[in-house]
Amino acid sequence: NEFVYIYDTRNTPILLSDAMRIFKHPDAKIPLSNGTQVDYLMSRQLIVPVNKENVIKYGILDKKYEDMIPDQIILTIPEDKTYITKPELFMLDLLSNYQWDRPINLLSKGGDINIGIKDYLMYEGFSYKFVPVKSKTTSLEVGFADPEALYDKIKNVYKWDALKRTDYFVDYQNLYTFCGVLSQRNLFVSAAKEMLKIDDTERAVELLDMCQECVPAENFPLDITYLGFSNEYMVLDMIETYYRAGAYEKALELSKRFTDELFISTEFFLMNYDDTKREFDACYNCISYAAELADHFGDKEYAEEIRTRFNDLLGVEEE
Repeated sequence: NEFVYIYDTRNTPILLSDAMRIFKHPDAKIPLSNGTQVDYLMSRQLIVPVNKENVIKYGILDKKYEDMIPDQIILTIPEDKTYITKPELFMLDLLSNYQWDRPINLLSKGGDINIGIKDYLMYEGFSYKFVPVKSKTTSLEVGFADPEALYDKIKNVYKWDALKRTDYFVDYQNLYTFCGVLSQRNLFVSAAKEMLKIDDTERAVELLDMCQECVPAENFPLDITYLGFSNEYMVLDMIETYYRAGAYEKALELSKRFTDELFISTEFFLMNYDDTKREFDACYNCISYAAELADHFGDKEYAEEIRTRFNDLLGVEEE
């Protein structure tokens, strides 16, 4: 069962528990081209019944979401997927008997697990919780979240004391972990954006300020394009969220510090362009977006300053 073929001849939703019962039955097999008989998954649409009472009782969802809880959810496996892996099989087996009596939390949106679970995730900062509410998470949007609960986790549950210290050396592995694999800045910015969704600009700014305190630029530079992560886009997102929350001065101050770092990197990558084209382009994209944000939110003088500075670096004369 390193991989299990999907053999769906019905094209209709069936109970996940029935699908797993057939999978485990010793007489339920399909033949491969070489004649080998193998176990299989009989449907791409798998019904998971929802125990509404347990969902509330065991804190999987707050009672305020009670009206959103359906009697069942359907996990849909993509059409272009011809088999499931052993980790995916494990998850289906777990859910086939799930009574919603304890939370199931996943890191990285479930990683490589692609059996329809990503449509039912609730953002909790460091992880996603499997919930019976359909949502859509993307690389840019966290999808379904509880703003109040998320704020409480960031402020009172998760501990940042060690991260915000500046009396230790941060090597590339720390940068890789805290700015790449699981971006700490992204946790704060995502929570701040949830505050904006409920029109709470004060707490949005509070979380962004907390981000700068708990992920200090002294240890975790605003620009680490040389490592090839997405950290810089998180910083841009922070700047934009400051603007959207009405904290224009804080947005501009952060943008200036960020672009100052970017220009240092840009000059270096330009000097070594043949070997660092990708990194130079990344810097250019970030600088351009910072200028666009400044333009859009009324800091036109600074936007022009950024563009002039970049052109001067390239030796381009403005018309």
